Amino acid sequence: MKLFLSLLIFSLSSLELLLSPPALARLYIDITSPNPKPLLLGLQVYTEDSGQRTATVTSPTNPSLPSYAREIITVIKDDLTYTGLFSTIDEKLFLEPPSNPFKPENWKPLGADAVVKIKLQLSGVSNSLSQNTVKALSVIYDVNGGLQIFKKEYSGDLAFIRTLAHVLARDIYKRFTDRDPPFEAKILYVGQIDGKKSLFIIDWDGARQRRLGISSETVLSPRWFEEQRLLAYTVRDGRRWILKTLDFNTMTQKTVLESQSLTIAGDFIDRKNLLVTYTEADNQDIYILDTETSRLKKVIGGFGIEIDPVISPDKTKFLFVSDRSGSPQIYIAELSGYNIKRLTFQGNYNTSPRWSPAGDAFVYVGSVNGRNQIFLQRFDPAKAEIIGEPEQLTSRGDNEEPSFSPDGRYITFSSNRDGLWRIYIMRIDGSGQKALTEGYGFSPVWIK
Repeated sequence: MKLFLSLLIFSLSSLELLLSPPALARLYIDITSPNPKPLLLGLQVYTEDSGQRTATVTSPTNPSLPSYAREIITVIKDDLTYTGLFSTIDEKLFLEPPSNPFKPENWKPLGADAVVKIKLQLSGVSNSLSQNTVKALSVIYDVNGGLQIFKKEYSGDLAFIRTLAHVLARDIYKRFTDRDPPFEAKILYVGQIDGKKSLFIIDWDGARQRRLGISSETVLSPRWFEEQRLLAYTVRDGRRWILKTLDFNTMTQKTVLESQSLTIAGDFIDRKNLLVTYTEADNQDIYILDTETSRLKKVIGGFGIEIDPVISPDKTKFLFVSDRSGSPQIYIAELSGYNIKRLTFQGNYNTSPRWSPAGDAFVYVGSVNGRNQIFLQRFDPAKAEIIGEPEQLTSRGDNEEPSFSPDGRYITFSSNRDGLWRIYIMRIDGSGQKALTEGYGFSPVWIK
């Protein structure tokens, strides 16, 4: 899809060698550990022009360095350090110039666990950024073992240098964790422009805001279906509510239901069937909407509210919100609507549940002293039971609409803690909370 794949990054060569003897343990971060010790990196970047002259990059703030090199090192550092799994050595302490061969004795006194050397070369002389190419060679060394453990080359358009930087950071992260980070993921959210609501997309770090071109007096509940790259959302046109889908493969919109009754998208079951909350005679119930025929089939209904269905990763169950016990609480049910079980018991107002990608936890919004806060609840998918007590992750202002990152280690949400609703991000334990947008933002969802 052209919107996200404008940058072609390809591997010219890929080599990951574990040359250490059997007695030498592999340098690895166990991210399943409750408090993994951050791995200390020596991160060095240097440039090489077509005349083979080299200029070392010792600081991303050095104004004499090429701007693209400064941006690459800044993005890589920000990506890796925000995870809490990596820390980097101050460039002023380096004993070894970046373009010099790696020698472990230059790094052991600094306490480094590993060293990453990235050589950049810019080719092309056109004023058009898209006609200039950056080549990058990334090599990782294990300081303790004194060995090269990773080597890979990359190439990409200068116009998309941040994407190249995220890819470089991704491979460093993956080498030490065996997991894929969300560095290349996007966050879609409802923003505001010219007094109207509109859909925007930003990178996971808040950079490169783009507007999708979808705008209305009201835009509600964007829901993403990764497998089919489909987006569902509701807009208001006068007195009518219109539920639409946007196919990111073709960038085409489709109206799937239009009514004077409010219909809010839940989650996709498959490409054709969508869980929705449908309001009829002021009563809100949960239905399955056939997006091809616009037919509605009631799944859960009653005299109270039954809203916000969220399908489990294995597509067999869904979470939803009901006030059948007297106040809004989180429940779980099979797709048929049977075997309903209440999951939240603390607090008298709990809403907006969202599953983790592995289905072993969910987040939700609960009221604390009149303010909405985000909670994490561990879950046993085999028994369909909660594990332990809920963990409160936020405490300032009102916090809404949490959404898990594709790897399940981060949560995006909206908050008005500084007076304006904006998009935020935090780690799964509630640490590292920071704003991603300067302007209005609500209802964020991750796009892989």
